[in-house]
Amino acid sequence: MIGDSRRDGNDTMARRESEVRRSFPASADAVSDARVFVDGALAQESVNSPSRDVAVLLVSELATNAVEHAHSAFSVSVHVDSVVRIEVADAAAAPPVEQYRPVDDVGGRGLRIVDGLADAWGTRRTSDGKVVWFELEGPVH
Repeated sequence: MIGDSRRDGNDTMARRESEVRRSFPASADAVSDARVFVDGALAQESVNSPSRDVAVLLVSELATNAVEHAHSAFSVSVHVDSVVRIEVADAAAAPPVEQYRPVDDVGGRGLRIVDGLADAWGTRRTSDGKVVWFELEGPVH
């Protein structure tokens, strides 16, 4: 979990056993960087390509929410054991709200995508914001 991670000197990445964490600024470019980070972390753990692809898509949705709705920097934590668990922490205390948009709207479907593809997901408040997490089960290796 994020609270259990040890911070390194420049607070950009922390590691605890099979968990890695990286912080990102509140910018649209950071969403792409978060996707690359998750893909690399899961590849290092030999997570299969289909699970990696889903994880990258879902972290993209949650990172976008952090930037667009929380308007804050965010961190991404990746933990792999029998499941893949990814957490996105931001500075907004309010939980995410699933939106129902007309079919021709460009955005507003992130949580519906997470709900449809993750085996489990949820949120929790922290002392400095919230964490939105998801898990992918099944044959991850």
